Amino acid sequence: MTRLRDLTRQRFGGLTVVAYTGSSRWLCRCDCGRDCIRTYKSLHLDSQHACDEKLELELSIQLSIAKESERNKMIVSIKKF
Repeated sequence: MTRLRDLTRQRFGGLTVVAYTGSSRWLCRCDCGRDCIRTYKSLHLDSQHACDEKLELELSIQLSIAKESERNKMIVSIKKF
């Protein structure tokens, strides 16, 4: 039988592990104050070191920046025309 490693109070990016919930899942608290559940694997191997809402917000910001950049490129090419 594998011995469970206690991750309580450890930090992974913007997440702090609060408690073990069973089935290799951990209750984590994001820096923004929200709680989320992460697996041992996602804490150690994946890059999901924030709550889902924070990840969605970061993604929408990145998409907005990309769209704005694309708009600016189109404006520049129209002006050059």
